[in-house]
Amino acid sequence: MSQTAPASARRLELYIRISLYCLLVIHPLVYVDAFPWFGPAIGGLIGLVQAVLSIVVCSRALTALDDRRQRPTTTDWRVFGAWLAFSLAVLTVMIAQLEPGRIWLPTVAVAVAVPVGMVALLVRPLTGLVLGLLFGGATGLLAGWRTDATLELLLQLSILNGIIVAVFALSFWLTGWMLRNIWELEEARQTAAQLAIARERLRIARDLHDLFGRTMATVAVKTELAGELVRRGRSEAALTQLSDVRSIAEQTGQQVRAVVQGYRPDDLATELAGARSLLDSAGVRCVVRGSAPDALEPEVISGLAWVLREAVTNVIRHSRATECLITIERTDRLRMIITNDGVTTGDDHHQSTAGHGLIGIRERMAELQGDLVISEDQGRFTVEVSVP
Repeated sequence: MSQTAPASARRLELYIRISLYCLLVIHPLVYVDAFPWFGPAIGGLIGLVQAVLSIVVCSRALTALDDRRQRPTTTDWRVFGAWLAFSLAVLTVMIAQLEPGRIWLPTVAVAVAVPVGMVALLVRPLTGLVLGLLFGGATGLLAGWRTDATLELLLQLSILNGIIVAVFALSFWLTGWMLRNIWELEEARQTAAQLAIARERLRIARDLHDLFGRTMATVAVKTELAGELVRRGRSEAALTQLSDVRSIAEQTGQQVRAVVQGYRPDDLATELAGARSLLDSAGVRCVVRGSAPDALEPEVISGLAWVLREAVTNVIRHSRATECLITIERTDRLRMIITNDGVTTGDDHHQSTAGHGLIGIRERMAELQGDLVISEDQGRFTVEVSVP
């Protein structure tokens, strides 16, 4: 698991791994008396070697379950194959040393269950159960035959051994399943965090684009007007316009801080008043029909306010309008229509392809499940949005 994962997730993964490893340490305990030809010391040593190799292979198998990590290498498969061959050799020698009347069920069950359980980690649960029943039952029959068990006892021991091995296989698979769930949940958590960051970046980008687009348009209009007033010798009026520019700059600084901190409020009525003032300053006659309705969802108010700001900014930046009509009406849907008479043909900044502004309006309407209609007719450009 990634080092950036929460400590609780890492602890849970470690706990599951250690629990499985502890299960594998049972080998030396049951192998002590499993090899009468070699004696208890050799049997315990074989069990210890088997346990260590099983833990190594189990660790590699668990790591291979995680698709985000490096897939098993050729060396991994060779280690797994060598361990499997060693396990089968130990099982073969164990069964060969069985004598009539000897109790063999615990040792043979463990010797079969661990290899089958390792395979069950990497296959479907039903496949693991079938493998456990088949291999457990087959080795039970062989071990029972070596100890001269009666037919009835032979069948009973075979079935019991198959069930024990199948349960081991299922427990191994469940361990892998729990680890896969932990990894998937952690991956989902990281994805959710990345999406949250991306949404916040998009919000800031949109708000800054909106804020600076409108502010720069206002500053351009007022500085142009101040320059014209200076040329006409009206210094006092020019100073008033420059003072307005300074106030706009100070307000913009406060608004930028609010955008970054995420609590910039939106008010449609305030935006309507601001749009009228801005258009009037730019020499564009503004007529507002209707008023901001009450009892709207905050998301709708924010979206419509954003659309109004963007549309008015486009009127000033991308047209030569002399009149702008803003209409708000509510029937079955709430509609806002912004129309201006500033369409110019052959302009590189034609409003119908005005770039990021109209793209942003489309995105906002999509978020609100609203509609956007852009049209031109007899020199008039119209942006119409409607929301439920």
